[in-house]
Amino acid sequence: MGHEEACLAQVARDFIRLYENVYESVKNNEAVIIDEISMEEAKFQKTIIHGMKELEKVTERKSNKNPGVAVVTRPDESLYNLSRIS
Repeated sequence: MGHEEACLAQVARDFIRLYENVYESVKNNEAVIIDEISMEEAKFQKTIIHGMKELEKVTERKSNKNPGVAVVTRPDESLYNLSRIS
């Protein structure tokens, strides 16, 4: 999705630097904020990887039945084109 490495912790650090003099709790809880953001980003990355693998399985299975067109199944089992395969 464009970012292979975690980047939100650095964004959070930048915002903490901007607001640490305005909101004392932001500076006091910096470690907790960074830890939580890092954990959530790691979990989200795993979810995306798993979802992409599942999508690849489905599109591969469906495109083998209909060469040249990648399709996916909707929850109601109807098919629609995902993209043209060159």
